[in-house]
Amino acid sequence: MRTAPATTGGLDHQVELHLFPSMVCPSLRKMQKMLAKHCAVSVPCSQTPLIEAHRV
Repeated sequence: MRTAPATTGGLDHQVELHLFPSMVCPSLRKMQKMLAKHCAVSVPCSQTPLIEAHRV
């Protein structure tokens, strides 16, 4: 079970939701992987794990 969607309210797919607002939730995880591959070639992109993002 993935805990990020439950603890972040879907913010782990925020980029995908903005790019594809009508996409159903189960497809967002697949789209996240596709976007990461595309961005790795053309756009600087970074992802931070939930625990690291909340460090003080």
